[in-house]
Amino acid sequence: ALRAMEYKAPEKTTDPKALIGAWQIEKATFNGQPIEKEPCEDKQVDIYTANTVTNYDFGFNSNTNRCEFEKGRAVPYTASNGMIIKKDDTPENFFVRGNRLVISFIDKDDDDNQGTYEYTFKKLTEAELAEINKLEKK
Repeated sequence: ALRAMEYKAPEKTTDPKALIGAWQIEKATFNGQPIEKEPCEDKQVDIYTANTVTNYDFGFNSNTNRCEFEKGRAVPYTASNGMIIKKDDTPENFFVRGNRLVISFIDKDDDDNQGTYEYTFKKLTEAELAEINKLEKK
């Protein structure tokens, strides 16, 4: 009998070091339902260093007719036991599996319904990040 080669999925890790890098949003859900996004919002990038996270906030620039981002400030965070904690922000659960980062937290939506937000990010290579960096709003 032929046996299919076993595919071993990468292990989940909550090691804070695994957070370090550039991550681009891939999927966002609220209580399992996809979240509607504005044009360009689906390009959001978060850059984690060992102790800060910087957000690339994308929007459509009608002057240049393309998605461009403004870099947020570097926000200090701490990570331990699978949680990311930022001052004045809802604590977020996280794990990394291979080149995916999954962040989830409980909060209210615009209609005041409480539920679980889950965001999946894909790790960017240096080359991919270099391309994205060309889209910074001047």
